Amino acid sequence: ASPVACATVCNPAPLAWPAASTRKMATARRIDCVPAMAGDSGGDGSSNMESTIWTYFAGFPSPVRITRLTLAQRSPPRRGQTHGWEEYRVIIDPKTLDAEQSYKLLTGIVVPRPIAWVTTMSSQGTVNLAPFSAFTFVSPKPPMLAISIGHKAGVYKDTLRNILASEEFVVHIANQSQLDALHLSAVEHPSDVSEVEHLGLRTLPSEEIGVPRLAAAPIAMECRFRSCHEFGETRSRLVVGEVVRYHLQDGLARDGKIDTAALDPIARVAGPVYARLGALIVKSGIRQTSKA
Repeated sequence: ASPVACATVCNPAPLAWPAASTRKMATARRIDCVPAMAGDSGGDGSSNMESTIWTYFAGFPSPVRITRLTLAQRSPPRRGQTHGWEEYRVIIDPKTLDAEQSYKLLTGIVVPRPIAWVTTMSSQGTVNLAPFSAFTFVSPKPPMLAISIGHKAGVYKDTLRNILASEEFVVHIANQSQLDALHLSAVEHPSDVSEVEHLGLRTLPSEEIGVPRLAAAPIAMECRFRSCHEFGETRSRLVVGEVVRYHLQDGLARDGKIDTAALDPIARVAGPVYARLGALIVKSGIRQTSKA
C-alpha cells in the first residue's frame, strides 16, 4: 500500500515497537500509521500477523516501510520457543533512491570488502595511485582481476583513463601498516599530480609492464587490460585485467597458499571506515572437483 492509501485505514493507536526500534525511530518522522492486519495460517499450528507503518528516515528521499511480522505461539512450540516470535524489517524500494543514496546503502551491506590499491601511468608519465573496494577475481586460469570504477560529475577517474590508454596497471594488497597512505590516496588531485610522489611512497620497476609497483606493498600483481563492461545508469565500468606477474613478500606463501594472518590485509566497510581480520575460523575441508 502507498502512504496515501495507508492513511485511509489509519489506526491512531501507535504500534508497541520494541526499545531498539524506538531508538531508531527517534531520527525518523512518522507520516502514516498501521494499515489493516492480515492473518495467515502457517499450516503447523502457527498464525502470522503483519502490520506496517510508513516513515521518513534521514538519508532517504521517500517514505520507507517498517513491517512487524508476528508468528503466534506454536502448539506445541518449537524447541526454545515459548512466547511466539516477532521480526522487524525496513522495506526500501531501490527505485526511490538516487545514485549517491544507493551507493551508501550498498557499501554498508556488502561488507567487508578487499581493497585493490592500483597504480597506473598517464601518457605524460605521471604515476597515479587510488584504492578501489569494488574488487574481486573472476578467473583462476589465466588469473584475472576485476575492478569497478565510477566517475565523478560525469568524468571518469584517472585510473580508468590511464588503463584504457596504456592497457597496463598494478593491483596491490596493502597491510594495516599502510592504512593511512591507502586512505589518503583516495584524495582527489589534478591528473598531473602523482599520489605516489605526494605521499612519498617508493616504487620499483615492474617486470612485464611499464607501470611501476609500490615497493612496500606485501602483494603486487602486474596486470594487462583484457576487457571493460559498463553497468547501470551511472555507467560504472568493470575493468578486467590478466595477472602477468605476482610479487609476494617473503613468508606470505605457504604450501601454495597465502598466509592470511601474516598478510594482515585492510578491509573496507562503509564511508571512511576500515577493518582488519578478527579470529580466523578453520573448518574441516570439503572435497571439491578439480578446477582444471
